[in-house]
Amino acid sequence: MASKSEQPPPYLPEGDNDDTQQPTSLLPTEEEPPAYALEVPISPDDVLAPATFVMRGRFIYPATPSTSSSSSGAAATSPDPSHPAYQLSRKIHMMGTPSGDRHLIEFERVDYKFRTHSRTGSLVQKHRGKSMYKLEYYVPALSMTWQAIAQPMSSRTLGEVEIRIAGLFHTGYRAFKKSSEEEEAYIRRKTGKIPKKEWYFEMKKVDGKQGVWEWRDSEGKLVARQWRDQHVQQPGMDDHEENEYKLEVVTEVSRRVMDSMVALWCLWLWHLHAVEAKPKKSWRDRKELMEKKKPELKGMTLGSYGNRIR
Repeated sequence: MASKSEQPPPYLPEGDNDDTQQPTSLLPTEEEPPAYALEVPISPDDVLAPATFVMRGRFIYPATPSTSSSSSGAAATSPDPSHPAYQLSRKIHMMGTPSGDRHLIEFERVDYKFRTHSRTGSLVQKHRGKSMYKLEYYVPALSMTWQAIAQPMSSRTLGEVEIRIAGLFHTGYRAFKKSSEEEEAYIRRKTGKIPKKEWYFEMKKVDGKQGVWEWRDSEGKLVARQWRDQHVQQPGMDDHEENEYKLEVVTEVSRRVMDSMVALWCLWLWHLHAVEAKPKKSWRDRKELMEKKKPELKGMTLGSYGNRIR
């Protein structure tokens, strides 16, 4: 992840993208004496209020402050909106088209700790990254399938999740719980049936021009929506940084669900970027590809075709 000397840049809303501004240091100066820690326990079962997040580079900021209620009833205020709530090891829109190789991006939650200065009594804020997921995106060479998997790095998440097409007789995409082969074999032995795939979220596009997608849970309840805001390109910005990507969580969720949802949003943005960046194939290219895949397609059924890039 980022070195100690690399501090995340402050969030500059509404197109104020002057990257020449010096980042805000979150660490106390060396002249300050040791301080006493004031730690607020962080529980994955804390209930978080609705919140909006914005991606800027490899950092994800809360667009507005939010509050949480811990299981003990104590309230904890989120970090200042100018400080990131999550961070990635790489910029998604700098990854290119991941064809033939597996690519990984680490996803961390940024935890903040407040310490009381032993001499002045003022609060000093420090931060550290908490590993939550490894995001993996893979497109095999000469294939029309893709894999988008979130590998958990903490037990305080929803576990391993795979995003893929919702399936037959459904539209959109779903974030499925990924069970191990041993777990599925145990269920088959116990019930004599193929285990039903459990899923957490379903993503459907509702506005193609603004890139608006709605996220619903397995009960059909709207839990979040994502979109992109287009701004005038500033000097030093690449073609993708002129877009501001946002996720609005519209209902109260646990910290476990919030952290996992933001990670899956990053993984989903990665897929959308890969689709946009994928070179368009001519009819000749498609014909050659189908000729190469004819032997493989003969042994496939409709349900095993997998995820098609679309």
